[in-house]
Amino acid sequence: MKKVEIFPKLASKCHVCHGGGILPGRCGDDELLPCPTCQGKGVIGHQVTKKDTQERPCDNPNCHDGIVEQIEQAADGRQQVVKKNCPVCQGYGVIYRETRQVTTDSEKCPTCEGRGMITAAEMKRRKLECLCPNCHGTGFELEEEPAKNLLKVAVSALVYPVVTLASMSFGFMFKSVKAAITAKSGKGNK
Repeated sequence: MKKVEIFPKLASKCHVCHGGGILPGRCGDDELLPCPTCQGKGVIGHQVTKKDTQERPCDNPNCHDGIVEQIEQAADGRQQVVKKNCPVCQGYGVIYRETRQVTTDSEKCPTCEGRGMITAAEMKRRKLECLCPNCHGTGFELEEEPAKNLLKVAVSALVYPVVTLASMSFGFMFKSVKAAITAKSGKGNK
């Protein structure tokens, strides 16, 4: 008799940390592991922010050394020229604009010396620990094919009852309407 597996094996022990979830954990001393400092990249990036302040003339074309001339209607109906502070530069005649430039400087990782990998023995000696980057600390890896199949089963379990219920409802309505039409026309009565 053939054994049928209803729930396929979805996960197995992580091949990097051997199911421990933490590096170096259960790893052999000679195994190469991703560096915990640079996550196996070999370089560390630092963000550097450079600020710069620039002074430039006011953008307002009507501004003359911080003063704007406006024509206003007086109470007696005459027009008069009024001098006010520029709304753009607040009367200073110049605008200060601060710019920031963010760059990333990279340097060689001091822990792995730019290799990206470090032996488990070296991690133990330096008392370095990190979560396994492969299984994210769970100790298990998902098997790809069974996980896809499980997703298909889950989706069909959610969709099938809705489709079945809808078809049952519409089928019942169709039969009810057909029976009413038949009864009205007299063909259904014998």
